[in-house]
Amino acid sequence: MIELTPKVIDLIESLFPGKEHEVAKRLLETKCAETVPMTHSAATARDLESIRCDALVVSGGDIGELPRAIRLANTDWRDLCVAADSIRNRQGGRSR
Repeated sequence: MIELTPKVIDLIESLFPGKEHEVAKRLLETKCAETVPMTHSAATARDLESIRCDALVVSGGDIGELPRAIRLANTDWRDLCVAADSIRNRQGGRSR
């Protein structure tokens, strides 16, 4: 398990209702960690920060969609990044 950065925790708290915070945190810590193809055995929370944030953005704050976004990260994290950037651009936000 690789812990979450403060940035990831802040994003969880801004996207999900309070009762879902812990579920989202556990999903990211356990399913979006060493299993992501670009990671290595010494990966840190900082190494995974952008991928985890992208998964949160792609989920749209829907706890039911978060596992799907995490599966995408574990299949090809680059596709997840493209999807998250597309969402941010549509929302008028900035990419990474």
